[in-house]
Amino acid sequence: MFQIFFTDKQVVDYSTAKAADAMKFKKLFKALLQNEIFIAPSQFETVFLSYAHTDEDMQKTVIAYEKALKTVKA
Repeated sequence: MFQIFFTDKQVVDYSTAKAADAMKFKKLFKALLQNEIFIAPSQFETVFLSYAHTDEDMQKTVIAYEKALKTVKA
């Protein structure tokens, strides 16, 4: 499980999570979808990985995140 929050503060609870940049998360979500990776559409939900995901799935996901994070940064 993991989630990315766009903030310069450590996320430790709901208040600090809510302070993260939701528009950047929305941009990340859309960019991942364009690269055929679906995550939950809310930054308050978690991304789950499992043994059902193949090495190919993982590699595709890493590449999609690299592209998506560059989009968010731009």
